[in-house]
Amino acid sequence: MWSAPAKNMKKINMSISFVYGVSIQDNCENAVFTFLPFYKQNIAFFLFLTYHCCVVDFGYSEGESLSNCMCRITFSTIKEYSMGTTQPIRNKDELTAFRMYYKDIRPNSRNYCLIVMGLNTALRISDLLKLKWDNVYNFEHHVFRSHFLINEQKTGKNNYVTLNCNATDALRAYFNERHPTEHEFIFTKATCRRQPLNRVQAYRIVRTAAEETVQDEHISCHSLRKTFGYHAWKNGTPPALLMDVYNHSSYKVTQQYLGIEQDERDEIYLNLEL
Repeated sequence: MWSAPAKNMKKINMSISFVYGVSIQDNCENAVFTFLPFYKQNIAFFLFLTYHCCVVDFGYSEGESLSNCMCRITFSTIKEYSMGTTQPIRNKDELTAFRMYYKDIRPNSRNYCLIVMGLNTALRISDLLKLKWDNVYNFEHHVFRSHFLINEQKTGKNNYVTLNCNATDALRAYFNERHPTEHEFIFTKATCRRQPLNRVQAYRIVRTAAEETVQDEHISCHSLRKTFGYHAWKNGTPPALLMDVYNHSSYKVTQQYLGIEQDERDEIYLNLEL
């Protein structure tokens, strides 16, 4: 039997030395790593695993001392691409096909709504997944809100988000199918309406659509947020506004984040005919 006392977790993490055994299950979606706590020489290896994987289970065998016990850590799917390699969807035809995948090819109103909301609000996936219906819908007046306030999980800052027509239409179709209560999460598991999707499930939704519609392999949940900014820039949105949306310190940072530096350089050559 495995348990995971919080008071001992940090001590165990910091004393992992080498991998005792590794087994891969479910097509690498769940990897179980068994460790023997020892000294601190290989802490970098553990930090590598925690950076690239999502910890879903942690524990040690009861009744044994921390110096000798066998520790077991279960990681779920390898994390999505780092923010630096994740790309926006630049091609408009691919973007349309990607957005419509869960409406036309594999109809699923929840998945379609998730992608449309991600593309049109620029919210991080962590903030999208914690949204509840009363964030976007006024149950007293039976209307969708034009704006809503969210406290960003990563930054702790308040963000006043606008719902455009595409986002509202997707929400309305999903709402009419679901008939939710005000305190339900918007994006929930199919098997339990009380639990929101987790990041791994959201990643699978995005990757499934991307693999069928987008040539670039570096598409993940964060691509939705980057795609918003990229096409806002292409449509002439002032750099200062994009910096404000993403809370960047300079336009240079925004250029790198959205991958538009090379695009701007390319346009110099393509638009100049001497």
